[in-house]
Amino acid sequence: MKDSEAPQSFALAVRFNQTENAGSHSWTEPDVPFHEWRLPDGTSWTLFFRHASGYRLRFPGLADFDISTDGLVVQGHPVPGSSDDTLQHLYLNQVLPLALSRQGKLVFHAGAVETPAGAIAFMGVSGRGKPHSPPASPGRAFAS
Repeated sequence: MKDSEAPQSFALAVRFNQTENAGSHSWTEPDVPFHEWRLPDGTSWTLFFRHASGYRLRFPGLADFDISTDGLVVQGHPVPGSSDDTLQHLYLNQVLPLALSRQGKLVFHAGAVETPAGAIAFMGVSGRGKPHSPPASPGRAFAS
């Protein structure tokens, strides 16, 4: 493989600090998030805060993640008792895409399902159900 064909890599430093309570660490934040994602029942799923040094994503009852303005540093603050699997899911599916986008990387939100003729990809705006549509096809491999 020629150097020009080599896949590009990215740099990202991640730290997890266990705190007594997510939200209790020293980062000062506005009282009101600038954006919020809600579950279908109206429960808050993610709260987004902006600060001079970056962003905070709060997953109530699970963890806070602070992302530097340039997206190169992520610091996690899990709530005691949050499982490693949950933290990994939050990081890979929610936090990492934002950090990469802050680095100017193109991030897709998509799902795909295998068919006898190949694969079908579902891409679009967050919150429209793409990763949840492919599993509706029983017996087919899928990715999201």
